[in-house]
Formats: sequence, structure tokens, C-alpha cells
Amino acid sequence: MSGWDPLRLFIFVSAQNPQLFGFTRDQTGGNLPPNYGPWLSSAGFTMQGTISAGAGEISNAIESAIASRGYYLSRADGRAW
Repeated sequence: MSGWDPLRLFIFVSAQNPQLFGFTRDQTGGNLPPNYGPWLSSAGFTMQGTISAGAGEISNAIESAIASRGYYLSRADGRAW
């Protein structure tokens, strides 16, 4: 996470598929894909470097997805959606 200030991220779970999680900087989750919604708020945290989150680890891939799309989708096992 080179050069980034700490980010406040919010985690949401898909009501359609409880094995699908969305990570976003949007506290409301309004930018998450509506076809997997509704999205239910799960948690919030500040990302500083690499941190563990559930079964997976926040990585440069997640950082890049949030920077380009505004969100990242992950399965409960930590694999990208």
C-alpha cells in the first residue's frame, strides 16, 4: 500500500449470497453492484498496510480495485469474486 494514507473501509455482505462480501470506502455501500444487493453493513476498519480480514488478507489487488472501481468483491474464503 505504498504512498496511501490510511483508508477507512466498510465491509458489506450480500443479502442474496451471504458468502459474498463487498469492501468499499462508501459508508452506505451505495457504490456496490446492485445485482448482488441488497448489501448489509458488516463492519468498518482503517486500512494501514496489510491487515488480515476474515479468511483473506487485504492486498495490493484489493487496494487497486478500490482505487479504480471504488469497491472490491470477495468470497468468504478470501478469493476475489
